[in-house]
Amino acid sequence: ESTYKSLKSAGIEPMGCGRNVKERLTPVLIKKGNLCVAVFSDVLFPIESWFPNPENRYSPCQADVSNLCRAIREYKEENPEHKVLAYLHWGVEYQDIPTQPQRMQASRLVFAGADAIVGHHPHVVQTFGRIDGRPVFYSLGHLVFDSLRPKGNKGLIVRLVVTADTIIANTVDVKIRKCKPVL
Repeated sequence: ESTYKSLKSAGIEPMGCGRNVKERLTPVLIKKGNLCVAVFSDVLFPIESWFPNPENRYSPCQADVSNLCRAIREYKEENPEHKVLAYLHWGVEYQDIPTQPQRMQASRLVFAGADAIVGHHPHVVQTFGRIDGRPVFYSLGHLVFDSLRPKGNKGLIVRLVVTADTIIANTVDVKIRKCKPVL
């Protein structure tokens, strides 16, 4: 709750958290001109040392993929001209290939209306590609972190260029040196 309030007071919109399921599944809207991107943020596995989401307490979204798909589908039905980004905490640590469940979840999210998916958690860069023409980044690896594992000292920065018709994705490779990103 203190992190949420600190972010708000600094003018930063927290995403993927709230006091109840509805708030946690409400996307943050990024608008520029006539374009709008709705960003849904979710943790798709149990968080270590974290109690299940209590009502009326700020906590991260831990909706299962079915509920996230439903929220995206409903949002897209009401706002078909908006783009939808799913930002996910998922995957298996230090595995550089996405798991079969990640791939299945990504497909479900795209067919529910996600226009792009960006993931993180495995501490390594995972493969990326497209599903039905939509970019899917399973794991960006690290940006600011100090890892003893060579694969853990790499990351990606993703740049998504959003137009009314599409999302174009570009990446920049990052190496981590002494906990700092170097392009």
